[in-house]
Amino acid sequence: MSKGYLVMLGENIVLEVNGIGKTFKGYDDGTLQGVGSTVREVVSLNNISFQLKQGEILGIVGNNGAGKSTLLRIISGLLKPDKGSISYRGKLSSILDIGSGFHPDLSGIDNVYMVARLMGYTKKEIEEVLEDIFEFSELKQFKETPVKHYSSGMFMRLAFSLYTTLKSNLLIMDEVLSVGDMNFREKSSARIKEIAARGRTIILASHEMKTVQSLCTHGLLLEQGTSKGFDTIQSIIEKYVNSNNYIFLKSGVAARPNSENQKSGDLPLLPTQVQGSDEHNPVDTKIRLKGALVRSAGKAVTSEIYMDDEVEISFSYEKLLNIPVILSAVIADRFGNNIMSLSPYRIKREDDFVDITLEGNYTQTVKLPKGILNHGIFSVSFYVADTSRQKVRSFEKLLYFRVVRSDKLFKGVNYQENFSCPLLPVADWKTTMEF
Repeated sequence: MSKGYLVMLGENIVLEVNGIGKTFKGYDDGTLQGVGSTVREVVSLNNISFQLKQGEILGIVGNNGAGKSTLLRIISGLLKPDKGSISYRGKLSSILDIGSGFHPDLSGIDNVYMVARLMGYTKKEIEEVLEDIFEFSELKQFKETPVKHYSSGMFMRLAFSLYTTLKSNLLIMDEVLSVGDMNFREKSSARIKEIAARGRTIILASHEMKTVQSLCTHGLLLEQGTSKGFDTIQSIIEKYVNSNNYIFLKSGVAARPNSENQKSGDLPLLPTQVQGSDEHNPVDTKIRLKGALVRSAGKAVTSEIYMDDEVEISFSYEKLLNIPVILSAVIADRFGNNIMSLSPYRIKREDDFVDITLEGNYTQTVKLPKGILNHGIFSVSFYVADTSRQKVRSFEKLLYFRVVRSDKLFKGVNYQENFSCPLLPVADWKTTMEF
């Protein structure tokens, strides 16, 4: 979808969204298109406002049903808002649905000509970039094939290549980077950075936080149609990850308050300590959980650990089999990516090794040196395997903890949010200077 407007915006401002609201009709069966007798209003967006400048990349994040796709469709002109206004400078193009704007009976090359002409490009201008479009999309051998025979990935590759090759001031994409193989996703990410550096403004919605973090300059957090923040992407991701909905999305652990005085919407207490239960101790298992915890070494168990503290992780269990087993504690970052594995088979002092063969009750504790982890949310999973590396028992994301910034590690320098990696270890540095 593409159309162009010339509007009176401030210097370098490409898009202005002002007080956008959208309400749909719902039914008493809880759907937007149900058959119930009672009609009710469902607020999809409520008073959304923000501005984007030339070359900025906005990531819209939020859980399913937050209103991301509705907002993108309103900005693209596919939906009319009930309230508010949209203003943008120059041409706008959008990739929202697989095959959006393509005619199924036309070939790939004919669709490129059709869409580009609708965007206002001349035949000569299209011919100048035609080979580039099919080269990038890796579809040269299919350019004469009707697109109804394309897979969903082929559709999206052609659309992405088309809209990023043809110049527009504002490009909008919805979950585009989740389609295609790993190599094409990497190519697409590089293309987004490249065209933004040349001055194009980009909006994308995605559930892949790692991608959003690496690409975007700004973030908009939506929750049930309401804006919970428009800020730098790092700040918005912190808000999203710290929210109840996201922390417990995969863990299945129910949020619970830090104290009786905690208000609704505050950060939940992270499960830094668990005790054995029937849920974790099925009758037929040979490894029964007794307890686990993560904390700052030598301190009380809390949900927060400072960057300059040692991290102590303990796992207690009852072993009901007479074979050696290997315990591993796996730390994952806030996006669920495993970043570190700790095992008593890899230790500093050989004398500390214990061959666990006999039945009995065991507690194994590991200390992670201070200054390894960056600030943010982390989870700990435990895996027990036999010596042939076959899993005996697994405890996925059993613990969560939050690492808090420690300014004294930075020697008085203001801590900036450009330290975005999950690991930020203290290391030996040597600096020389030549005149």
